[in-house]
Amino acid sequence: MIRKILSNGLTVILNKRKSNSVVIEITAKSGSNNEDEKNLGISHFIEHLMFNGTKNRSSREIVERIESVGGEFNAITWNERTSFYVKLPSKYFGIALNVLSDCIKNSVFDQKEIDKERNIILSEIDIHNDTPTSYQWLFFQSKLFKKIKAKYPIIGTKETVKSINRKAILDFYERYYHSNNIIVTVVGNFESDIVKKIENEFKDFKGKKLGRDEIITEPNQTKPEEYIESRNLDHSYLMIGYKVPGRTDKESYVLDVIRIILGTGLSSRLSYEIRIKRGLGYSVGCHYDGNKNYGFFVAFVTTDKTNIKECKNIIINEYKKIKHVSKEELEKAKRFIEGQYLMDNEDNFKRADLLSIFEVVKEAKLADSYIKEINNITIEDIKRVASKYFKDNYCLTILTN
Repeated sequence: MIRKILSNGLTVILNKRKSNSVVIEITAKSGSNNEDEKNLGISHFIEHLMFNGTKNRSSREIVERIESVGGEFNAITWNERTSFYVKLPSKYFGIALNVLSDCIKNSVFDQKEIDKERNIILSEIDIHNDTPTSYQWLFFQSKLFKKIKAKYPIIGTKETVKSINRKAILDFYERYYHSNNIIVTVVGNFESDIVKKIENEFKDFKGKKLGRDEIITEPNQTKPEEYIESRNLDHSYLMIGYKVPGRTDKESYVLDVIRIILGTGLSSRLSYEIRIKRGLGYSVGCHYDGNKNYGFFVAFVTTDKTNIKECKNIIINEYKKIKHVSKEELEKAKRFIEGQYLMDNEDNFKRADLLSIFEVVKEAKLADSYIKEINNITIEDIKRVASKYFKDNYCLTILTN
């Protein structure tokens, strides 16, 4: 893996490998965390618009140019980044670079396209809100976090999406879409002159001094909080979790291991206690979400309304017990993480996305030291981190009928 900063400040990450395909992912180091309460969802809005026409191509021409050579493209918005990628046969890399750089540099944000995508996004919001397995995450984060932007949905709200206008879009784009704030990641088979090609495509893409966003401090949670929302549902959705450190903290690796032992796979503690032993729920698991400066850890279960109390007690009890793990459990979790990580890294897109994520958080090379960090974790680390964060100051949310 090679990391290079071009003269205009653009970050380039290259990972050459034997492959018939190549992936180019262009990432802006901005997302929903950079928005204010008046323009929630604007990062996602821009994501929708980026393939909808440039100074040089119509939206149809963009699509046809990529698909005419068997390529595929997509984009994604998260709290701290917005990424656009193209995957195609490696011999057509120049097409992908030219089209994607054109979209990043020269999108026109036509008013008709803004109006069209606004309606699409409003429909997306309805779908998220009407789908319990999606809405439960929005509900949980809105209650867990009190100050930081993570309490808001990445997609925005109906009110903010309706109010976002072209000027706001252009202002946000001008602030965050410039060479100092952009990462170009390429994974797969490519020629040795790739840096020159990237430099040539972005030679007119200038850098700017990045303004500082408002720094918001999230308060610690000092006591348990429980929230219930009633809906017309066939099942109930229970989530119990905590605020924890983000990905830049060494404890994030420990939390990754705890996630496996506690709630990943049918052999995990929660799956055994809730699903296999007692038959209280089908969908059971844990999730650790580590951003740059914050994170959250949550256990979840889909169950019948009559089983909520029992499931709650089991989850809280397992949070307490997780500070004690056996050597066999720890080694099994490490092997699981390593196996999944190695298989994910075989996929060019997943590898490109992983490198981009780590570069946004801190630096791309952390992706290659990840397994070493996991293998260094001890039983004492598990006990220390679990004791530090999994106390009685949990946040609990329930969606139920």
